Amino acid sequence: MDYLVVLQNLRESLPQWITAALAFISEATLYVLPVVVAVFYWCIDKNFGESAMISLSLGNLVSNFLKNIFCVYRPWVRDPRIHVAEAAKSGAGGYSFPSGHSAAAGSVYGSILERYGKKTWVKVFCIAMLILVPFSRMFLGCHTIWDVAFGMGLGLFSVTAGGPFARWADKSVKNALIFSALSLVLCAVLLAITEMKAYPMDLTAEGMLLVDPEDMKPSVYSAAGILCGWAVGWPLEKKLVDFDLPVSGKEAVLRGVCGVAVFLVVFLCMKRIGAGLSRKADQFLRYFVLIFVLSVLYPAAFKAVSERKFKKKSEA
Repeated sequence: MDYLVVLQNLRESLPQWITAALAFISEATLYVLPVVVAVFYWCIDKNFGESAMISLSLGNLVSNFLKNIFCVYRPWVRDPRIHVAEAAKSGAGGYSFPSGHSAAAGSVYGSILERYGKKTWVKVFCIAMLILVPFSRMFLGCHTIWDVAFGMGLGLFSVTAGGPFARWADKSVKNALIFSALSLVLCAVLLAITEMKAYPMDLTAEGMLLVDPEDMKPSVYSAAGILCGWAVGWPLEKKLVDFDLPVSGKEAVLRGVCGVAVFLVVFLCMKRIGAGLSRKADQFLRYFVLIFVLSVLYPAAFKAVSERKFKKKSEA
């Protein structure tokens, strides 16, 4: 843990804006990159969006599941010298190993690097992010080097495994349905293990649980909801919608902006609906519906609008 103390001393000696910037880069990995992948899927490169979504959802599910399997406490729990940065405290609860932020960065930036890495600026940017995100998690006091190394490795492995799997599933509706069935079974098995396994019940000096397992299980449900939403929505899109990419830059921008608006509206609506459910049911349902809408319902809507416009022009 000595290296984390060194990074902590460095953090406390530097201007606050540096810590804030690294915290932003770190959090954007979880909350911005999924939207970026969706925009690629709708507007720029559909095949890449499909592949990146599979890699991201698989990496996210496995990383959250492994947190609940290994139950490794955060650095500041294991070493009282460590203090998490205030800017990162809200997103650094629960267990530590592996780093979900690093896994997400590996999944998405690794996918971009694999697809567009021939462009120098893309390669430089992606490599920089693949270094900065795990470094930021240690700099902020959230993770050890083993947490981020394993998380990054998991993310990059999801690109290596998920990319070819996505391309195979994209070849036919039958393959997509096989992918769907395997994904649903995987989610069911991992959720069952999450519920049935034993958890450490260590207490603080005040008699409180260091980490309450019931606070950690919902993260696996949300990750399963993402993968299940994609596993159900994607084959339906291929079979019933099969949208094409925009033919103009203006149409692509409009589709992307409207898609982000739909993303926010659905997320907020599901958050309100889920208020009356258990946390686990809320997390699963919220992300299942969100991804289902973004994968098939929103594409069906913008395809219908495009076809209507085309029909009017043809009749004019």
